[in-house]
Amino acid sequence: MMRGWLTGLLLAACVPENEVLSQAASEPGDTAPSTAGTPPADTAAPTDTTNPQDTGTTAENHPPGAPTVAIQPATPAANDDLECVITEAAVDPDGDALTHQYTWEGGDLLVAGAVLDQSHTAEGETWRCVVTTSDGVLSGPEASASADIGAAVYSEDLTSGLTYDASDCEYCPEQDWYIPDRAFDDSTGTSTDGWYVVWSGGPEWISVDFGAGNERAITRYGLMGAAFHEGYSARSWTLQGSSDEKTWADLHAVADVELEYVMYGGEPFVYFAFLNTVAYRHYRLWITENNGGQPHHDSVGIVEIEMFEDG
Repeated sequence: MMRGWLTGLLLAACVPENEVLSQAASEPGDTAPSTAGTPPADTAAPTDTTNPQDTGTTAENHPPGAPTVAIQPATPAANDDLECVITEAAVDPDGDALTHQYTWEGGDLLVAGAVLDQSHTAEGETWRCVVTTSDGVLSGPEASASADIGAAVYSEDLTSGLTYDASDCEYCPEQDWYIPDRAFDDSTGTSTDGWYVVWSGGPEWISVDFGAGNERAITRYGLMGAAFHEGYSARSWTLQGSSDEKTWADLHAVADVELEYVMYGGEPFVYFAFLNTVAYRHYRLWITENNGGQPHHDSVGIVEIEMFEDG
């Protein structure tokens, strides 16, 4: 009896503590509940955040529709810039933000941008504006508009009743026969009614002052050649513009041009057009060559000068 009791004490002393606790919980008659699969008392069970309506797929993207476009002006002239405008916006089925790409087609050219500069167009051409709309991923169908280019349109002559000047004039100041005013007086019926100056190799010049607050963006001008002798006509020159008569900008240069010889007046002008968007107060014709003069006398002269803006 004593031996069995001592044996029990020795076995209890040699078994690990945890194992002992586990064995103690499984003694016959122990009613402690099982803890398998139960979280600790201080840990909450995870919440189910799954959206039962979420299928896990991305919504399909749809291309935008086409806008309605037009060209302004509707009947453009050769010296008009053209603008492609959206008159009715494109609609995107998904409500996405839209961008537009503009392309101009005319002749053999393709030009990008909503505005087409007049330097690309000419009378008799047909230009088409094509607009493509994009939502950043997909592009919609093209929209387009076309316009036929008409003749250039200009103002009336703007040079009457202003202030004029020149490098010199023949018989001045004793006589006013050939002062610079004569080249702007709208008189073409008398061939001798023009500006003349003795030619000694040049340059010689004649100018017009539109006045402060009356600046003009000249884009076309006309000249009538000299009288008395075809050799007196200007042959090479540059039209210049200035705001202060100190700094001059070259606007249009020509060389070896033969103007009409004017003896009795009334002959047609020769006209020149160029691109200019700057309104200047002063314009001058800077002449670097006449048409050869004549052996016994050499001059350069202009019967009449006209100047115009885009109409």
